[in-house]
Amino acid sequence: MDRRSGILAIVEDKPGITRDRIYGIGEWNGKPFSIIDTGGIEIDGEDVILKSIRMQAELAIEEADVIVFMCDAKAGITQSDEEVAEMLYRSGKPIVVAVNKVDNIGRSELIYEFYGFGFGDPIGVSGSHGTGVGDLLDAIVEKLPELEEETYDDDVIRVALIGRPNVGKSSLVNAILGEERVIVSDVAGTTRDAIDTPFEKDGQRYVLIDTAGMRKRGKVYETTEKYSVMRAMRAIERADVVLIVINGEEGIIEQDKHIAGYAFEAGHNWPLYFRFRGGKGIATAIGVLVTLALIPALWGTALASVLAANQLDVIMWTRGEDQSTEINTKHTNQRFLPDAELSPRIQATTDMATAVEGASAVLIVAPSSAMRSVAHQLKAHYKPEMLIIHATKGFETESLKRMSTVISEELECEEGRVVVLSGPSHAEEVVKRCPTTVVVASLDKASAEAAQGLFMNAYFRVYTNRDMIGVELAGAFKNIIALGAGMSDGLNFGDNAKAALLTRGLAEITRIGVEMGANPLTFSGLAGIGDLVVTATSQHSRNWRAGSLLGKGQKLDDVLSSMGMVVEGIRTTQAAHFISQKYGVQMPIADQLYHVLFQERQPRDAVEALMGRDPKTEMEVMTLETWEQWHS
Repeated sequence: MDRRSGILAIVEDKPGITRDRIYGIGEWNGKPFSIIDTGGIEIDGEDVILKSIRMQAELAIEEADVIVFMCDAKAGITQSDEEVAEMLYRSGKPIVVAVNKVDNIGRSELIYEFYGFGFGDPIGVSGSHGTGVGDLLDAIVEKLPELEEETYDDDVIRVALIGRPNVGKSSLVNAILGEERVIVSDVAGTTRDAIDTPFEKDGQRYVLIDTAGMRKRGKVYETTEKYSVMRAMRAIERADVVLIVINGEEGIIEQDKHIAGYAFEAGHNWPLYFRFRGGKGIATAIGVLVTLALIPALWGTALASVLAANQLDVIMWTRGEDQSTEINTKHTNQRFLPDAELSPRIQATTDMATAVEGASAVLIVAPSSAMRSVAHQLKAHYKPEMLIIHATKGFETESLKRMSTVISEELECEEGRVVVLSGPSHAEEVVKRCPTTVVVASLDKASAEAAQGLFMNAYFRVYTNRDMIGVELAGAFKNIIALGAGMSDGLNFGDNAKAALLTRGLAEITRIGVEMGANPLTFSGLAGIGDLVVTATSQHSRNWRAGSLLGKGQKLDDVLSSMGMVVEGIRTTQAAHFISQKYGVQMPIADQLYHVLFQERQPRDAVEALMGRDPKTEMEVMTLETWEQWHS
């Protein structure tokens, strides 16, 4: 939010529904504003929670430019309404009365009673149906003040300092400037509003924006962290660079994470952190360090290159000393990407502790067979504030578990906080900066958006998805179909056979995915059909290549020996064979590939078995009940 944005407080008179103020940003008729949704106010309530709600509402009213007074059409004007109205009279702020639950024309006459408040024309709305909201927004933006934004030349870099109260933002400003330009006090809330301080360094002009923290209000202190976040949001929207100041003695707490989350949502890929040591005012830049826990093969090296292109420092953990030395001294990875020159920002080490020390995010790119071992080694160095991302497509064949489950078990963290990266992306093309689009998925929206911010750039576009299960399953199962596609090409079966294989293969993996809890629409997205097309049609794909060699008559051991790379589709085919039995879902393509890979069935015999199955209907993927469940 910038200075052009007004601030809007929504006050509802029903107590206990919204206990904290909830913030959002909106725009209507070209006018942006931020919204504070307070808890319902009960003036004489003695309950501790009700007192807290009342205090929060009072603070929101004081901060607001316009106040929306929410009333209930069915209940009419109550004593609580009259008491809240008295509070609003004293505020002197513009008031808009919104009468909720006007759900039909018959109730529209109920709003006339609310003219008695003297706040002007009440507006009937229905929160559940959305009626009247446009009229309400018209009234709101009409009352919002016209605020001017401080303007600076394009070459001026705007740097916002945000953080909790009394962590030393003003002290840091003075340290940077070399003089005391901002009042420094041990009392939280000395800086009441954002302060712009222009200065010049080595010919470059800057503006430091020092934001307010929580402020003292009489004898009542605001104890919730969201009030300071609100002020930080203003500065974040205006800034080119965001510095988050953290109390080094306390470490990173939840409020710091909330503030950092707003920086991500505003489009800052990753803010720079400053941490004060021992309260002595010595600032140490700890920045962003991304650790890749991997055996640096194609995909891990390609992702490291994306991060380095985004001006992030990357440390790759590898088990090979020779490979580590090559990456550090020659900036190459000849075995896997012989034509690629790596950024000096990419360094490698064989010591996990060295790799992870100070890391803000850890990206795990390892074969599915090694995932538990890698995660186990990471556990000793893992910290809850680390962002954990994995880009492995497969299952643990012994337990049939997804990779995010394996990681969360070893790190003893919530599986929903792990992020999976997947989608159609050949490493060879990513390193060449060819346009590429992928998806990151997590049950935790902030974690997915943080990963999106790390990787997103002009040639590497990243979407988010809440269906982590679906993204993992689609990315793993499509490798089975890619093996089959390669086998079909190795048998010279032509385009008809491959088209049928891809179509029925997509239906097959969607069917098992839905049974395992995935959203069927995910299989029509980047992690599903997008990755399937790339993996099943390109000679870059190791799964396609392995299948092609098998189709030409080579034995599995000879194929793996000649390729010298992990072919995840082989392990996934084995896992899928047992997963389909566990869930009672037919996977005929995966089943026939299992027989070829592990029971020496000839590829042509497997195709004959598939073509000779009993007649089926095409649209058997899901029931209407399943579709309605996901569509809702």
